[in-house]
Amino acid sequence: GETYAFYPFWLANGKPQPMDFGLFRRIGYLGAVPDDAGGYVTPPDWSSSQTGFTRTAQRHGTEVDLVLYRRDWSTLLRQPASQQQLIAQQAATNAVALADTKPEGAGSRLNGLLLPFWHEPSRLYSGLTVFFDDTSTSPADREAFRNLYRAFMRQLIAEMQQRSGRTYALNLVVPEQRLGENGTFGFGDLIEYLELAEPASPDAASTA
Repeated sequence: GETYAFYPFWLANGKPQPMDFGLFRRIGYLGAVPDDAGGYVTPPDWSSSQTGFTRTAQRHGTEVDLVLYRRDWSTLLRQPASQQQLIAQQAATNAVALADTKPEGAGSRLNGLLLPFWHEPSRLYSGLTVFFDDTSTSPADREAFRNLYRAFMRQLIAEMQQRSGRTYALNLVVPEQRLGENGTFGFGDLIEYLELAEPASPDAASTA
C-alpha cells in the first residue's frame, strides 16, 4: 500500500506545478547532491522552495523525504582511501542535519495558537532517500565505491539513532542491474543496513 514518488526540486520553483497528493503516501524531494568534501550542493533558492513544497505536502498527509543523489564519483574516488572514509562520514552527518531542517515562515511559529488537532511539523523531512548510482567500470573503482558507500551508510544510521525524540524513514534506491551482484548492492550488504537500522529488540530475541 506504499506509493512513492520523486519530485525534482527545480519543478518546485516559479509557477506551481499541479500535484494530487492523495495519490502518494511519500514523496522524495530530489535533491541535494553530495560534493567532494562531505557537504551538499543545493540551488540558490533552495531554502524557500523546500519549505513551501514540503509544508504543502505535509498538510495533505503526504510524508516527504529528502533525496540525496549523485551519479559520477570519479573525482572523489581519486582521493586517498582514508580521506574518502572521512568524507563519507562527514557527508552522513550533514545529511541527517539536512533532514532535521526546520521550516521557515510564520506558520512554524504559530503551533501554540493552532487548533488542538493540527500543528505545523517541526521538521521539513520525515527521512532520507539515498540514491547513489555508480557508473564505475573498473573492479578497483567499484570496490572503492563500495567502501565509500558502506562508510556512509553505517555513519548515517548511527547518526539517526543518536538523535533522540524522533524517528526517520531511510530509503535506498538500488540500480536494477546492480541489485544482488557482488559489490555495493549485494544482498549481504543490504541486509546489514537493514539490521543496523532496525535492530531486534531484547523481547523479540527472548521469545524467538
